[in-house]
Amino acid sequence: MNIASILNSNANVSVTIGLNDLNEFFLSVVNAANSAENKKEEKDVYLTIEETCNKLHIDKSTAWRWSKIGLLPKIKTGGKAFYRLSDIKKLLKEE
Repeated sequence: MNIASILNSNANVSVTIGLNDLNEFFLSVVNAANSAENKKEEKDVYLTIEETCNKLHIDKSTAWRWSKIGLLPKIKTGGKAFYRLSDIKKLLKEE
């Protein structure tokens, strides 16, 4: 029985853990956290106004209007607007 299965069983037991088992469990937790972080980074892709307009086949004024009414939220950084790719994909699925 490994540490993860003991934890998942919610058993009220005292456990003596060997260093190898502790190291194995620690590495599995770190790998799971890194995997989740990598998936999150894949979702957070930001496009410029030009890239967004090309992807949606719209004019900049339409993107501005959609942003103003909340249909296409924008993120402003340093006076420049960026749009999340996930928001664009969601908008394309709704239409």
